[in-house]
Amino acid sequence: MVNLSFARFQRGFNRVALKPVLSAWSQHNSKYYDINKSIIVCGSGRSGTTWLAEMISALPNYSVLFEPCNVNCNRRCAQFALPSSVPKTGNIAHMHLEYFKEVLSGTYLTADLLLKKQMPRWDYWNNKGFVVKFIQLNWLLPWLISNIPLRALYIVRHPCAVVASQLTHPHWQDVREDEPWRKWGLLANHRQSSINSLLIREPWLLEIANSLNSLEEALGFYWAVQNYQLLNPTENCPWYTVTYEQLVSNGPAEMSRIFEYLQEPLPPGANKVRLTPSATVIDSATTSSNAKLLAGWKEKLTSSQVDSILNIVRRVGINVYSDELHPHVSSLPNQLLSSPS
Repeated sequence: MVNLSFARFQRGFNRVALKPVLSAWSQHNSKYYDINKSIIVCGSGRSGTTWLAEMISALPNYSVLFEPCNVNCNRRCAQFALPSSVPKTGNIAHMHLEYFKEVLSGTYLTADLLLKKQMPRWDYWNNKGFVVKFIQLNWLLPWLISNIPLRALYIVRHPCAVVASQLTHPHWQDVREDEPWRKWGLLANHRQSSINSLLIREPWLLEIANSLNSLEEALGFYWAVQNYQLLNPTENCPWYTVTYEQLVSNGPAEMSRIFEYLQEPLPPGANKVRLTPSATVIDSATTSSNAKLLAGWKEKLTSSQVDSILNIVRRVGINVYSDELHPHVSSLPNQLLSSPS
């Protein structure tokens, strides 16, 4: 309790003390910053996005920008809510693109946007690039990088593992306690209000949403809606798809492929970071053996829960995962494509 109270005090102090420094530095730095240095990391919540972002930030003088489209980390984004659908053209699309350029250039930094492990105060002036990490960007990623062609990593994890983590993680407590979740407003209100717009546009998804009979089904549906487009691309994708399972079971080889895609040398510290719990890990059990990391959900979920989650995921149209630990690689989008120019 003492440690937790001190950590909260420290975060509060940092927010106040660092605000003028970060504001002045970031607005000065962004004038000269090359946005092409930025690297996007996206995926569903509890899929390993923080873990992967920390590995990539082992690149010399790179640092993580943590959830810049989450109002709790970046109050400025309240003025630029994530669009409820992919913007086409016109003033609204231009407004969102300009905002994302600010985000990806670190124009308005706050202490909440910096991971505790990242960017020591003395490294501000040496910063070379940002690893920008999102858990609400999946459905906008194709649109975003078609307009701002950056390097992007998309990480996906077994839906049962994601749901099992969400059922116990404190950041998802509001979802577990709210009622009545069966009306679907729960996840839409708490996680991504644009889902309601998506369901209105896609009646077949609304039909599935209205059939949900348990919290784990609702969480599985949310995972499926977030990942459907990126797991079923209609054309070649310029991002690199990382599976959590491959990163755990065959880490060094997967890290080599990731940095090959990024066209960056594999930094000596990246594999050390891979073996270290991320800044958002709560349950120490998830930091044990590879077998525990991959198969923990089989111990946390009943067979009935697993069947319910996978049934919902298949109904949405995702067949990459089954009750096996690893995804069906042949069903994944082509992973290693040419990097953005």
